[in-house]
Amino acid sequence: MTDKVFVIGRRNPDTDGIASVIGYAYLKKKITREDKYVPVTAGLLEVRTMKILDFVLIKYPPLMEDLNLHVSDIMTKRVIVAPLGAPVVEVFKIMVKEDIRVVPVVDNEDKFFGLVGFIDIAKKSISTVVPDVFRRVKTSIELMSRSVSGDVVNSVDGDEEFISNITVVATSAERFCSAIDTFDARGVVAVVGDREDVQRVAIEKKVRCLVIFDGYELSEELLKLAKKNEVSVICSPYGACTTVGLIEWSAPVYVIANKGESTTRQGEKVDDIRERMLTSPNRALPVIDEKTGKVLGVVTRTDLAKYVAKRVILIDHSDTLNAPEGIFSCVIEEIIDHHRFGDIRLKEVARIRTEPWGSTSAIVADEYMRHDIKPERKIAFLLAAGIVINTDFFEKVTTTKKDKEMFEWLIDVGGEDKESFISHIKNL
Repeated sequence: MTDKVFVIGRRNPDTDGIASVIGYAYLKKKITREDKYVPVTAGLLEVRTMKILDFVLIKYPPLMEDLNLHVSDIMTKRVIVAPLGAPVVEVFKIMVKEDIRVVPVVDNEDKFFGLVGFIDIAKKSISTVVPDVFRRVKTSIELMSRSVSGDVVNSVDGDEEFISNITVVATSAERFCSAIDTFDARGVVAVVGDREDVQRVAIEKKVRCLVIFDGYELSEELLKLAKKNEVSVICSPYGACTTVGLIEWSAPVYVIANKGESTTRQGEKVDDIRERMLTSPNRALPVIDEKTGKVLGVVTRTDLAKYVAKRVILIDHSDTLNAPEGIFSCVIEEIIDHHRFGDIRLKEVARIRTEPWGSTSAIVADEYMRHDIKPERKIAFLLAAGIVINTDFFEKVTTTKKDKEMFEWLIDVGGEDKESFISHIKNL
């Protein structure tokens, strides 16, 4: 997961809280020289806060009302999908090349159809290894030629799918002739070598397709007969075993796709999908757009394992009543607050600073001083605004000497007249 640390305030943020969030995030970036500290708001901004941010020319922090880890945070977004009609072997090659364990299958409108993983391909491979003379595979002439990288010498209904009975002819022409009579020849795919007597029998029996392995070619006489009898002919560059294996893997991928595979949405919480994913056949869930049905990503066990809880710095509060949604799923690195310490429970050791001052902005300003860092002019003005507003322009009984000192320092850093600044803030 990203190493971002979210600096966040209370659910209903006031100007002091937002100023402190932005100011402290800037300070952490300066101290660490890392750009991972992100100021965010847990709730909608007050009108006055927006006016002050506009005045000091600082962008509004993004809204993050929920700190729970969501599917969108951990899913793999770069997804390779396979069309329904792609042969299994092509999908397998992609999986090996791209080092991925699952591939979503989509229909002609790019909508999710099912999921294919190594488990499904393994089941397909095992199911074809049976002690039968003939093996049944759903395929087409086009799919077989693509799978064996072969030349189609003669094609009859090339893209029409059919249930094929595959046989490797390693017997005499006579025995092959007897064996083939027990099947519907229009469903037979005969895989033969350079034996013309066997080739002739296959063509005369009008098999659906004759596949010649080892790169051998069909004679002109037999090619004419094949065309007459409407027998498709493919020349494979591979040996017999490889050719048969590739034909068995020429089935369209939708045949082995898990159509009932569970899915998930970007907005779902990770905690809510764990059991569903771990009990799914491929230990993975495709992320589907609810409106379009298209695949947006995939979540796997690896995604769950490598992603950790969000890391946050809490500003201007330390209690669960004001904490953003999902705070219990986060790791809290720091707490900066001017109230008494609340009931937040920490998973790890955290830095905590609470002061009995009138504003959190004053504490953040003091953090700048302690680190001997002068804030940028716009940050200085923002923190100064946070102080005067939260202390009601120093009229509140909670106002302390420190609030006034930090305000004076910030105004001096910004090079502004104190009275003019206060007057402008009052008029916003």
